[in-house]
Amino acid sequence: MNILKKLQETYIVHPHVDVAIDKIEACINSTVDGGTPRSLMLVGCPGSGKTSLIETVIDTTIVEHEHPEISEESVLLLDTPSPATLKALQSEYFAAMDAHIMDIKTDTESKRTKRIIELIKKKGYRIIINDEIHHFTEKYKNRVESVVCDFYKTLMKQTRCTFILVGKHEAEIIVQTDAQLRRRFLGTARLLRLNKPTATDTQFSDFVAEYNGNCPLKITKFGHDFLCRTYVACDGLPGLYHALIESAIRCNKDGKKITQSDIAKAMDLEFQPSESLSFNPYSVTLPRVTAWLEQTV
Repeated sequence: MNILKKLQETYIVHPHVDVAIDKIEACINSTVDGGTPRSLMLVGCPGSGKTSLIETVIDTTIVEHEHPEISEESVLLLDTPSPATLKALQSEYFAAMDAHIMDIKTDTESKRTKRIIELIKKKGYRIIINDEIHHFTEKYKNRVESVVCDFYKTLMKQTRCTFILVGKHEAEIIVQTDAQLRRRFLGTARLLRLNKPTATDTQFSDFVAEYNGNCPLKITKFGHDFLCRTYVACDGLPGLYHALIESAIRCNKDGKKITQSDIAKAMDLEFQPSESLSFNPYSVTLPRVTAWLEQTV
């Protein structure tokens, strides 16, 4: 099997993932237990593993669910468009359900919402996953917040589906500012940035060890020096570490073992200076790397 393809199937482990999975499973089960279905916010920085977690939940928890009404076909998955408006989001719903998109000029928002509810019921969806929901907060206006909250409250009440809203941390404001909507949520699951590696905090090194143990291509052991540089390179985010290893595999010539030089070369090829990180962590002295960690993390 192609190594890169196999690596895509490797779950991105994360120390907070068990809590997130428990909450997602509770929401999924609430759609068939006879009570009021509960929903969830799943938030985290880009690269924290949100999308990988959702894909894993669909492939395992949902596909293997014992209730006949919970299956892969009962999940509606869609992205929030950018720039985000309610009309654009409604169009995404129609497209995700392979339905004719109603005319945004002649049909009202309430009429489109009614049609979306009819389609959700007709197609038998029980779980709706809306990714990139933070797009509604990029150019934040009270009216946008209010309209989006009303849209989701109506869908939750009329469809009795579980909604999993996924996005960056700022997306929480959509739920937090509306008491009625907030009561329908089980809470928020957060995939946080990993702790920086220190002599007493091994969270990042434990993550690297677990991830490397699942990697189909063996990786040489890292010392503290390399762990610090790698933490800076991936900003302490599991998904970015995953991307770095993918690139390192491409840099590896013999296909036997990923070396530290492969990862350093991958970072050299991938590195794009930014306002927060103006240097390649593999090309400077360790004191500069540790000073950056102390100042920014």
